[in-house]
Amino acid sequence: MDSLEIDGQPIFPQDRRTGPERAGLSIEPKAPRSLTELRRDSYDTDSALEVFESLLLIAAGIPVRDDPNRHPLVLAQAAKGLIGLRPERPSQRLMDFALEMCSTEDSEPVDRELLRVAPEELGMTVAVHELEEAIRAGDLEEAYKQTGRLLMVSDNRALLFDLLLEIAAGRDDTAARTVPFIHSAQRAMDFVGPRNLADFYLPALEVAAGGQSGAGEVATGGDGLTTWDVLPYLGEAPLEVVLLAAHTAQIAADEHLKLGGIMSGLERTLAALVEPLGEPKESSGRARKGDVQDLIEDASEGEQDLAGAIGRHLGHRGDRGWLLEVVEAVEEARLTADLVLWADAFRMLYRAALEEDYGLLGEVAGVILTRI
Repeated sequence: MDSLEIDGQPIFPQDRRTGPERAGLSIEPKAPRSLTELRRDSYDTDSALEVFESLLLIAAGIPVRDDPNRHPLVLAQAAKGLIGLRPERPSQRLMDFALEMCSTEDSEPVDRELLRVAPEELGMTVAVHELEEAIRAGDLEEAYKQTGRLLMVSDNRALLFDLLLEIAAGRDDTAARTVPFIHSAQRAMDFVGPRNLADFYLPALEVAAGGQSGAGEVATGGDGLTTWDVLPYLGEAPLEVVLLAAHTAQIAADEHLKLGGIMSGLERTLAALVEPLGEPKESSGRARKGDVQDLIEDASEGEQDLAGAIGRHLGHRGDRGWLLEVVEAVEEARLTADLVLWADAFRMLYRAALEEDYGLLGEVAGVILTRI
């Protein structure tokens, strides 16, 4: 082999190993402990982190059959994020919730061999666009092969996930169901470590490729809207649109190799998703003193104005801890997947927000809570 190129650019890797070995996939990846070993009556910071390492690996092995937003991988990642609001005293309710979400006999280790290709399949040129074309065509077998070829010459795991995010972001018919899952898988891999790339990349790849089927088209024109542009609309939006806006804010605040392309697609998609909602309901700007229990009571009675006003009061502080307090204070029967997704969405939104948005964020959170 005289030369090797990626997208027309010559590269000369010093490490001549081929296949997923260059990405560390031949090094023994981490394996999850059993659910029985993970259950405890209480957790400290270190033990909670150890449990989530196993739970995320277990969740990644559960097939994605229905709504990706409510898949155990997304829910375990959301619970982990919320526990991070008070890491010194992990929430027992959330730990139990995460364990319950992952308690299934369906979890199977991923087949890492899917990302292995023979050295003779490398060829003279490796092009990222061949992987992109396979994903857009929904051709998983070809996507596995092209991923394996890329891993022969590069161990850039961040690029692989960013490709999935960029492709998923522009589909306004599926992005609200695919982007949160892919982004959660990326964050889970960052937490567990690069040796387990395949555990999280393979289900994310499956969701990305599956999201390309259907009648929808990739939006290529029109003005986009940022998360903060659509914030006034979110009180009337479905929860999946709120989740997409939250993941958009998180992605924008983090480092991504393909940030420009991802954000361009997400902002056009957000604009398309809020357009049918019409003009947003004008905020009264009124804050009403009250605590988390007051918020829960008003929300349970469907009192949008009152819940929104208390949410604005709580949100003005900029302290995200009240979101965790809601999760811990609701009746056990109301600790649902949607409630955890609601709390984690606003956790991400507050993380990226400017102080001027704190009040409105709290108000929108209170209004949406009435529908959870």
